[in-house]
Amino acid sequence: MNLFNELKRRNVFKVAAAYLIVSWLILQIIGSIVPIIEAPEWISKAILMLLLAGFPIALLFAWAFELTPEGIKKESEISQENSIAQHTAKKLDYITISGMFLLAAMLIWNHYNPPIQSTQSQLVASNNPNLSADENEKSIAVLAFADLSPEGDQQYFGEGISEELLNVLAKTKGLRVAARTSSFKFRGTDADIPEIGKALKVKTVLEGSIRKSGNSIRITAQLINVKNGFHIWSDSYDRELKDIFKIQDEIAYSIVEALKLKLDIKQEQTVDVDIKAYEWYLKGRKNIRQPNKESSLTALEDFRKALEIEPEYASAYAGVAVAWIWLEDYGGYSANEAYPIVEANARKALSIDGSNSEALMAMGQVYNSIYNDSLAARLFFEQAISVNPSNADAYNQFANVLVNLGQQKEALTYREKAIEIDPLSTFFRARYVGQLGQTNYPLALKELDQLFKISPNNDYGLEVFAGMLINQGEIAKSIKNFIKVHQLRPGDPYSAAQIAVMYDALGNSERASFWLNQSNLRGNNNRWAAYAKAKIAINNSDWNTLLDVAQIFVNNEKEMSMSWKGYAHLGLGHLDKAKSLFLASIPESKLLLNQVKGSVEYTLLGLKMMATGEESKKKYQHLATKIYQNNIDIGDINFGNMVNNAYLQLASNSLESIIIEGKQNQPAKNKVLTLLSKAVETGFRDPKFLKNNLFFRKYQQDPDFIKIVDKIKEINQIDLEKLKEIDVIKN
Repeated sequence: MNLFNELKRRNVFKVAAAYLIVSWLILQIIGSIVPIIEAPEWISKAILMLLLAGFPIALLFAWAFELTPEGIKKESEISQENSIAQHTAKKLDYITISGMFLLAAMLIWNHYNPPIQSTQSQLVASNNPNLSADENEKSIAVLAFADLSPEGDQQYFGEGISEELLNVLAKTKGLRVAARTSSFKFRGTDADIPEIGKALKVKTVLEGSIRKSGNSIRITAQLINVKNGFHIWSDSYDRELKDIFKIQDEIAYSIVEALKLKLDIKQEQTVDVDIKAYEWYLKGRKNIRQPNKESSLTALEDFRKALEIEPEYASAYAGVAVAWIWLEDYGGYSANEAYPIVEANARKALSIDGSNSEALMAMGQVYNSIYNDSLAARLFFEQAISVNPSNADAYNQFANVLVNLGQQKEALTYREKAIEIDPLSTFFRARYVGQLGQTNYPLALKELDQLFKISPNNDYGLEVFAGMLINQGEIAKSIKNFIKVHQLRPGDPYSAAQIAVMYDALGNSERASFWLNQSNLRGNNNRWAAYAKAKIAINNSDWNTLLDVAQIFVNNEKEMSMSWKGYAHLGLGHLDKAKSLFLASIPESKLLLNQVKGSVEYTLLGLKMMATGEESKKKYQHLATKIYQNNIDIGDINFGNMVNNAYLQLASNSLESIIIEGKQNQPAKNKVLTLLSKAVETGFRDPKFLKNNLFFRKYQQDPDFIKIVDKIKEINQIDLEKLKEIDVIKN
């Protein structure tokens, strides 16, 4: 008998087909169930191996045996007249066809209902520049320890243990540690370990729980391999509560020791702190994670209580410094009030612990913002990163320093590094996008779109988007988005100040005053309201107001303050006073190091205007061109809108070349008009410049310049009409 016909008669082919269809169906079902029940990944692999091993056994069974009404019998014992192979074949056909229908249904369902990633994973997938997936790299994420206490009031302590472990591990050379912000975002989600590992690009995850009851505490911890779900190490600790800090220290280093055995790491010991002080410090750390006025003030009170108990607590002093940085930036406090406190507490922390990363970072901020010394600031930030390579905040703030130093590419690299460490932080991602938008606006928009898909109405994203819109000339849309940010951040004066400046440029002084007042209500003489007031005073030739505002910055931004004062005295006709102030605003040492900041924009133009010799005029003109071009390259979308202002100043810097020996130089004039048009394209909207800007006054009657003014007024009218429907806030 032909072998093929015999295989067919004995239903071997049909058994093979039915087996494969049913096996595939089983694997699809298992693949859907395993993540739901949080079973290890190896279960799916084990079932696949069993099914593969069973396939040849099923074929051999079909060849050698037949299923009869009396049971299983050998094929050789059944005559062809008594065989029911054909009846069995029909049953196998039903099984195969049913399995195919079910399989097709599952494939169609999966096509139209793809597995949903957690929002955290989606954010990482949308864009995660430079994240390494090196198989040889050692990496870990420390999740927030769950609070299983009966009262459920120890979340801060669980998070504190997690953060302590994270900070210890972050100092380990050769170990990449995911930042706290990203790791803690998985608290309360249904994301499993493989998904978390994929989102954070780590190979191991440490998770655990705490349970306080009476005078005892129980803590469990386990280190899990992301790839296969196996526990590399786990342990539990039952201790008395009276020695809670020593317990926490013991637990932390017991875990570290276990990790050292598994991950080949070495670690130093920490200094003991009174447990009550430590608990207040942990509460402060939890509150400071939200950089808003209310949380920062609460954190300050927590740190104060910690320091009352433990006066030499370096980390608590560093916490105070960071809280005041946030209060100045987001809470409406003036720099004159905030930064002396920042510096005093950062220096105190470093006197106790010279390797405190947060204190080093705070000192970098002091030197960059107060002393205008970006080179010294760079040294502090580099040291902060050296002692804690996983301090994502340090990378992000260091990028701001690098921008001041004119090193935009390096700054963007550090912003990418902050995202690499903390991939789920919308704050760091927005700052990255904000800088990216100056050189690649379409790509920046694409990245913002991904951010908003994951976090709609994200205030950091909206703030960056509003700033980018200014430089695209979309003023009404910019104001619309700044209004959203103003409403989303109850204590932050920044957005209202930006809106005030834009309304003044558009010619609506009533709304400008309203929004300036809104900014002031969130902190008298706060930095952003003062900037806005100065900008409006300059645009309206209000020299006495400019002098008053400049005095606010005399201690913390001295060079900018003197530049503003010089411009005000130039407007008042006090030429000697103006020249003296202008010269004081650009120290010779910074001229030699090429560290003149763009904030002294009026100084060089003023000195050029008053210079008597051609050599002096050329010197200041060259320096001014360099600064303004650098401002365009920086393209900072923060307060001041550097790009359009820089084009205006470049035009100012070229005005003198229009008239040579009493005759008009048309090519030179065309250059100035082109620069003015670029200023308008990038959001310059103040038609008063021809009348009020000291450098343009001699061209007030020139028809070509008047055309630029008319164009601005026409655009402004369109925006003002749009804003009637957008801006309906009355108080």
